[in-house]
Amino acid sequence: MSPTPKSTPGESTARTEQMEETSLPDWATLASGERVVWVGQPSPYIVKKWLAIWAAVVVAGLVSFAVLPSRFRLITRLVLLASVPVGAWAYLRYRTVRYVLTTEKLYKKTGVTRRTLETIRLDRIQNVAVSQSFGQRVVSCGNVEISTAGTGTESLVLLSVPDPQRVSGLLVNRSEFGRSSDATDTTTEGER
Repeated sequence: MSPTPKSTPGESTARTEQMEETSLPDWATLASGERVVWVGQPSPYIVKKWLAIWAAVVVAGLVSFAVLPSRFRLITRLVLLASVPVGAWAYLRYRTVRYVLTTEKLYKKTGVTRRTLETIRLDRIQNVAVSQSFGQRVVSCGNVEISTAGTGTESLVLLSVPDPQRVSGLLVNRSEFGRSSDATDTTTEGER
């Protein structure tokens, strides 16, 4: 077995950035000199409501199977069959949300049947805040709210982001307000 070569911190960062650039979605475009800093998606916590509905439908199907007489098995099958689209919807809601942070912009893509792509230039960011419900704290995720200036929207929220303090720090460090001497990070851990 050959020893693995040691890498310097700069080499490790460059390797990570190369990996993230190759995973850059086709809907995000980079300008000349722009690099990918972070690519992410929400925690599965984001679909908790749909997963709860799916579980309730499955339980209702299993209970009806156990309780109803055999001549009502068709109802049981229909209830269990109804759980398939609910579970698929939950999965699609989770898989179709993507976040990309570059050295110049933040992208958020959402949508199952209708796609929405929101882009914020980092020099427009005025404030970054983190909020976590009790459930989000348990599973180590949270919402990152970005307030901007001079755009059509007042803020953009990255929902249920794993390690939200790290993502908030990346945004603060790369935005104009994070580079000014009087900037402060308004990270909170309160419930919304």
